[in-house]
Amino acid sequence: MFKTLVEGVCKEILHKFSDEEMSNKIDLPALFTKVRQSLNLNPKDPELDKALKEVLTGLIKVVNGISEVRNSRGDSHIPKYKIDKHHAVVVNSAKTVADFLFKTYEYQLD
Repeated sequence: MFKTLVEGVCKEILHKFSDEEMSNKIDLPALFTKVRQSLNLNPKDPELDKALKEVLTGLIKVVNGISEVRNSRGDSHIPKYKIDKHHAVVVNSAKTVADFLFKTYEYQLD
């Protein structure tokens, strides 16, 4: 569910930038990279503030982790590990990524 949230936000934002339909086969990290490119959120951009670069780098790691948790512990595959309550915080990280992307998109519209 948390991976689906981030994927949905990424696809919606990309759809706003172009009419290109995103393949359902694109993995989450690649999709997140496309959105970051569309929103000019490259942590290697020399024009960006150092603190924002650190946040972006952290969000990239979070998205990669969300993708891995979903793949190894998600409900669409036979889980390799038991999912415990403390793993539920991943949902909060997905919400944080989604909020950041939407707020950045809205800010750039202004």
